[in-house]
Amino acid sequence: MPMYWSGGWGGWLLMTFAMMVLWGAVVWAIVYAVRGFRDRRERERRSESSALEILEGRYARGEIDDKEFRERRKALTEGRAA
Repeated sequence: MPMYWSGGWGGWLLMTFAMMVLWGAVVWAIVYAVRGFRDRRERERRSESSALEILEGRYARGEIDDKEFRERRKALTEGRAA
């Protein structure tokens, strides 16, 4: 037996399990962060599209005139508030 071997297999198994849990948690955290960032970007893109679609619908129904449509579309595409 090695000089510092004192616990048998129990300690080795416990440390192996602890390392697997640690690395699993690290991988899970990375995946969670990447998915959250991607989902947030997708939601922002969809909300911009949605606002443009609403604006186009209002213009098509005649609720706003050409000048107002162009101003609001410009504000939406440049990221400024109308």
